[in-house]
Amino acid sequence: MKLSKKIKKKQSAKMGRMLTRKRLSENRAKAQVRHSFIRQNVTEMSVKKSAMEDLFVIFMAAAHDALGFGKDRLAALKEKMLSHLECMRCGLVTVADIENILRDEANYGILREKNKDRSRTTEIRMKAVDEVSAAFMISLLDGWGYKKVRLARAHKAAGDISVQLANGTLTFAKIKDVLTNKVKFAA
Repeated sequence: MKLSKKIKKKQSAKMGRMLTRKRLSENRAKAQVRHSFIRQNVTEMSVKKSAMEDLFVIFMAAAHDALGFGKDRLAALKEKMLSHLECMRCGLVTVADIENILRDEANYGILREKNKDRSRTTEIRMKAVDEVSAAFMISLLDGWGYKKVRLARAHKAAGDISVQLANGTLTFAKIKDVLTNKVKFAA
């Protein structure tokens, strides 16, 4: 009888150690998943932040070039864009809502590039492009009452600037110099 009790005690201790090891490995796996999720979120946020900063510079240069905005109007445009982006971030309005407003009030539609074979970072960048361009257009409509012709001119200027940046004929440093009035815009 004592032998059977010793065996049971030994087996229960062994089972307890096995359960403890199992719980530890489960906790490690959960922690690894949690850490990878956090790393992925941090990476995505940095990609979105850098894309939005670049887009702000491009759209400010487009407003300066195509619409003749100076420092004061660019600052007001930036504030309006930030408020519209904050409304999008809070969920008060979506990009589709802004596109509908632009279509109804200004008779202007934004064409989106649709491609299913995108990487995750490209998808994040394109979402940032959609958000910032919608905020840019609605800010011009809301703040200065610009309609189809001027919106199209500003949007085309932004597209031309982004093409020049992609080709390497223009750099962000040159654009920032133009926006700080160090040199004249000659692109």
